[in-house]
Amino acid sequence: MGRPNEERTESVLITGAGSGLGLGAGLTLAARGHRVFATVERDDQIEPVRTAFAERGLAAEVSRLDLLDPADREAAAALDASVLLNNAGFGAEGPLLRTDSAVVRKTFEVNVFGTLELTRLVSDRLVAAGRGGRIVFVTSVAGLFVAPGAGPYGASKSALEAMAQAVRQELRPHGIEVRVVEPGPFSTGFNEKLVENAPASDHDFSDFLAMQRDPEPAIETIARVAVESGPYRTIVPGEFGRIVREQQDRLWAETDLVDP
Repeated sequence: MGRPNEERTESVLITGAGSGLGLGAGLTLAARGHRVFATVERDDQIEPVRTAFAERGLAAEVSRLDLLDPADREAAAALDASVLLNNAGFGAEGPLLRTDSAVVRKTFEVNVFGTLELTRLVSDRLVAAGRGGRIVFVTSVAGLFVAPGAGPYGASKSALEAMAQAVRQELRPHGIEVRVVEPGPFSTGFNEKLVENAPASDHDFSDFLAMQRDPEPAIETIARVAVESGPYRTIVPGEFGRIVREQQDRLWAETDLVDP
């Protein structure tokens, strides 16, 4: 796939490209000459996404991909993509113990199981082709440390983190690179949806929503990681990585190591 920081033309399959970071990454990649397969969850998102590319004089192949639909997954996996950018996500904020089980289950179905099934199909094709490739998982800083009120979403992203590590080890012998991007809170509208799905509780999300940043740095980072070799993990913005590390250090301070 090239040396670090060496960019070549790739064909990138993007999930969750109907809005936000996924759409932004697709537009950025297309503007740089990469072939983009932009997939969206619903049929009514197809034309607006096509228009977004066309208005900028860019080309993209736009199609529906509901990660919970086996036929959609099969069709997407058959596309001639050298890179899979797993960006689609669903979830809810709020206390995990008070979140409806159906919401928690759907969060895992989309973020973990649907993503796993698509990754399996795409990786099978890449392995059979024998030309290498790259699989990128857009997880979240919430997958590295779960803050109060982020239980349902954070739990699914933690599972995705573990899954990415396993997939990385399994695909390395086949020359397929696996990378993860952990964005912090960015102002794309996604976090507002997480809060809308939250159960009734006393938790105040105003501080969380106030932390949101301009999404352009995250879009640029995701687009770059999709088409370049580099470190396994990329956290954006970097200051959130330092916060995560501090929180994990606190957990280690509360860890008892028992030798037999």
